[in-house]
Amino acid sequence: FKPRVPEKEDPAFKPRVPEKEDPAFKPRVPVKGDPAFKPRVPEKEDPAFKPRVPVKGDPAFKPRVPVKGDPVAKPRATGSNPIGTNEDTTCYDNPQSSPNAASAPFFHGTTPLSLRRDVDEVINIRPVHRVLIFRNTVFEWGVGANDFADKVAWEGVREPSDCSVSWTTPAAGSSTCTLQQAIAFSRNYKTRYGTYQLLGNNCHLFVNRLMNYLDSGCQRYPS
Repeated sequence: FKPRVPEKEDPAFKPRVPEKEDPAFKPRVPVKGDPAFKPRVPEKEDPAFKPRVPVKGDPAFKPRVPVKGDPVAKPRATGSNPIGTNEDTTCYDNPQSSPNAASAPFFHGTTPLSLRRDVDEVINIRPVHRVLIFRNTVFEWGVGANDFADKVAWEGVREPSDCSVSWTTPAAGSSTCTLQQAIAFSRNYKTRYGTYQLLGNNCHLFVNRLMNYLDSGCQRYPS
């Protein structure tokens, strides 16, 4: 005697479910809504793979340094970079200047000269380097090289949270200018006002001129 095996057309037919030891066995893949479901994480070799970008507060976080083609980047002159810039960018109590508001405040701040240059310079003015923040972008002049003739302006190289900067509050003023207008002023500064000079065209004069330009709604270039 052999019991009859129901066939597909038979109402009692049930397809055989393969077991783990069976060559035809395939584990069930859970789908969304299933308690066991876990979305697949793509691996490096997978076309869908995207490496995670660390954010502030993450041990792997490194502030982004603007590169060529970046709206806030500027080619640097030959020479040394400021010493200490962005070494510690955890001072998140820096002044806030909205990049999108119709009108945004601007603030100036100072950083020790020893954090800016490779060599000590003999000066007879206040021995600090002055910077300005507008629409969350830091502007500064007299950087990028040791030789005065090669010094340039920077826009967005220094992080607003750079702990070497002591910001002055309240705001020095506010402006309806766009970030692009402020960047254009900074990038054309050397052409308009000449090379860096210790007394006649230093970082303090740059900040004063930029503040007056912003205060005019970017309509008037200061002398």
